[in-house]
Amino acid sequence: MKALVADDSKITRRLLAQILGECGYDDVVAASDGAEALRLLREGAPFDLVVTDWRMPRVDGLAFLREARQQPAGRDVPFVVISSVSDDEAVAALFAEGARNFIRKPFDPSAVRRALAEVARVERLRREATAPALSGTFSAAGVVELTQFMALTRRSGVLTIDPDGRLDFEAGDLVAASAGPLRGEAAFLALAELDQGTFRLDPDAPRAPRTIARATPALLFEALRRTDERARAAGSPA
Repeated sequence: MKALVADDSKITRRLLAQILGECGYDDVVAASDGAEALRLLREGAPFDLVVTDWRMPRVDGLAFLREARQQPAGRDVPFVVISSVSDDEAVAALFAEGARNFIRKPFDPSAVRRALAEVARVERLRREATAPALSGTFSAAGVVELTQFMALTRRSGVLTIDPDGRLDFEAGDLVAASAGPLRGEAAFLALAELDQGTFRLDPDAPRAPRTIARATPALLFEALRRTDERARAAGSPA
């Protein structure tokens, strides 16, 4: 697999290349800023993953992401953004532009491995889940990955989470959620913490009335942020 790493720090580029190599990316290409990364994206062989810093000279990570999404070579490539930026609204904007995961600096290698594993699970779903209906266990994909999959493929339906959870999607947009007595965003964030269980997607089930106001990318960022905070507090991978 081939990955592109963009960061103005040579030390960070080397560390990321090492971690990516350990995770199965046998061809890692490095860029020192977003302008060079865009050139490599346009001129090189297709990439399976892009890992980019946010704050870089010439073209920053957000501008790089926006421009890449306009290019045939970058339209569908998973982007993982790494940055010390702590403004949640600003980071949520990255997800609105199509980022798939976010890692805060300073980062532990386990945070990078976790993000790469989450991206890989979503990509596996995209390749293998071709039927309208879908079912499985959380060993294959959790609620965050399933929500990303639904958003990326713009699927509609009701995702039932064993034993008493439910997520309602309309053309990839998460419109409602329930988990026991919880409803709306609180229910989704509670379900996002589950690491065991089963799921089943019924594409023909009637959707519940909207209970979620926030955009799906913002909710995904919030769930990933909480996962990162739990992992940092525990001092180990989530």
